[in-house]
This record gives sequence, structure tokens and C-alpha cells, in this order.
Amino acid sequence: MASTLGVAIPRGFSVVRGLVMTARPWQWTKNFLVFLPLIFSLGERWTLADLNMFAGLAGRSTLTFLAFCAISSSVYFFNDIMDREHDRLHPRKRFRPIASNVVPISLANIVAVGLVAIGLIGSVIVGFEVALVALVYLIASFAYTTKVKHLVILDVIILSSGFIFRVVAGSMAIDVVTSPWLYITVGSGALFLVLGKRLGELKTAGDSAATQREVLGFYTPEILNQLITITATSTMMAYALYTFAAGNVPADKSMMLTIPFVVFGLFRYLFIMSKSVDSESPELLLIKDLPLLAAISLWGITALAVMAVAR
Repeated sequence: MASTLGVAIPRGFSVVRGLVMTARPWQWTKNFLVFLPLIFSLGERWTLADLNMFAGLAGRSTLTFLAFCAISSSVYFFNDIMDREHDRLHPRKRFRPIASNVVPISLANIVAVGLVAIGLIGSVIVGFEVALVALVYLIASFAYTTKVKHLVILDVIILSSGFIFRVVAGSMAIDVVTSPWLYITVGSGALFLVLGKRLGELKTAGDSAATQREVLGFYTPEILNQLITITATSTMMAYALYTFAAGNVPADKSMMLTIPFVVFGLFRYLFIMSKSVDSESPELLLIKDLPLLAAISLWGITALAVMAVAR
């Protein structure tokens, strides 16, 4: 068995399977951020008494989610095409379908362009504003893939901005105004995850860090740990402020009941980072670590309950 980003792949797997693996469907968990505005607009944009309204809004959010899945997958194709030589030096990334010559470059280019078209058309169907956000996200992602990923600090900032674009698109899709505190929470939380990913990559690469990824040569475990501590603290504080300062949360401050789940999630992720290199693939960690998955699920359930009862 070979593996790519921790996902087992049988030897001799088909080109079709290679295309699926290059699309990285496990990375689509990030795109669920488009549903955040829908969740927090309960009692404001829709109610449990009017499920028809909810169905319409959920449909628009789902189409936005699918559009971002297509666009983000296209970026992974272009990234793997450009990074194939460096990936061949990585202990796990060398098994990626393009790096291992399972998926031809010409076919990968065709699929990538097709995914871009599908994603942009889908976002246009939702609305012009959503399409504009999707286009900016695409441009930022290409800038990261071609140049920015080699620039220390700026690389993690641009990579994290993609999380905010998803929330913005989700807000545009259902025409709601999202609190700035939620954007700050998502942005700082994204930085926390991306910095953890860099730390995991640095641990895995060892002495060959700069060879595998040029920007890793500028980072050290010490500076990354400091930045991770800062972003974890800012995420915790921003979310706490959101629960009682945002204009769209219940006036009785009951949203603060969700704070413990966020705190546990941050602490759990810090614990995992200190024990293993799993933080190199946060998208997999979020779905395979049961305590972390439980915290996220309980946060969502509690947030919905608070919005439904207290608003």
C-alpha cells in the first residue's frame, strides 16, 4: 500500500482513482464554512416555523459549497502539476498521482480547467456577488500556487484568506450580513491551522525541509510555536467576543455556552500537534480524531439550539 497525505492507495490504481485523489475530496471539509452564515441566521433570515424559506436558502448555500469544491479541487490539480518535482522528494507526497506519473500532465490540465469552469458557472447561478468572491478566491489561490507559497509569513496569510472567502461567499449566497467578529474568528482560526500544518511539514521534512518546500527553510519550530500560541489565543478571544458582541446573536448572551467547545477544540489540536505530525493534514485530522470531531459536532448542535430557543 502507498499513501498520499496519509490516505492509503493500492499499487497500480487506475487513472480515474488518481484523478479523484488529486481532487482531494477530503479537503472539501473546509468548504462547509459556507454554511456558517446559514447557521447563524436562524431566527433572523429563517425560522423553524418556515422550513420552505430554509430549504431555499440551504439550496443556495449547497450550490455555493459545490462550486467551491470544484474550484478548490482545480487549484489542487494546478498545484500538483507545478509541484511534481518537489513532491517526488517528499516521503508521502511522492505518491501523489501526478508526481508518480499515474495521471498524465495533459489530462490533469484538462480536468483542472473543467473544474474551474464548473465552479464559476455554479457560483454565477447563485449570484453575481458569489461569483465575484469565487473568482477572487481563485486568483488568490493561483497567486499562492505560483509565487506566494515561497514568501515566508505571507504564504500562511494568503492560504488562510481562503477560509474567509468561503464565509463571505456563504453570506452573499443567502444575503445576510455576517458579524466582523466571525470573520476575525475564522481568519485567526485558519492561521492557527495553517501554522500547525507548517509545523507538521517541518517535523516530517527534517533536514531536507528547504528542498521539499522552499519556504520551510525560513521557518523554525520555535517561531512557528510562538505564532501558533498567538493565533490560538486570538481565535479564542475573537470567538468569545463574537458570542456576546455580535449583533445577530441572542441578546441574553446564551451563545457563550458554545465557548467551551471552541476552547476544547483548540486545546485538543495543540495537544495533537505536540504529539505527532498529523497537523500536516488538518483536513484529515478534523474528521479522524474523535474527540475533535465530537467537539465540533457539539458546538454545532449547541449553537443551533441557542439560536432556535433564545433568539
